[in-house]
Amino acid sequence: MGQAFGRTKGGDIKSAAGFTVHLDRVTPYSSAVFKALHDHGPWEDAETEANTMKDLNPVMLGCRRNAQVDLSGHFTFKTVPFGDYFASIYIRWQSRGHWTGGWQIKRIRVFAGQDINDLIL
Repeated sequence: MGQAFGRTKGGDIKSAAGFTVHLDRVTPYSSAVFKALHDHGPWEDAETEANTMKDLNPVMLGCRRNAQVDLSGHFTFKTVPFGDYFASIYIRWQSRGHWTGGWQIKRIRVFAGQDINDLIL
């Protein structure tokens, strides 16, 4: 199973249980979306960052696969077609009364019919 978690600046691990991992094909559009998320750096607030994915191209969203992270931080994508993908998750938690966290994004290559079960986000 893949595993997702957040890490604080101090090195503490934060659970991603209940959050959603997304799997999107690499296209010029998705590459631009994830580059913009990566290049933006820290967001002013988590609410604004969480809303960044709401206005995505419906074609991209129609092809997206989602997996729920279980209580132990694990997730799986079954029989994924061959191709290059972006795996991403938005994780947030409260620290000193403020929301923190952010997007974690990894580009991966999948072989025909492969299950994604060894990815760490």
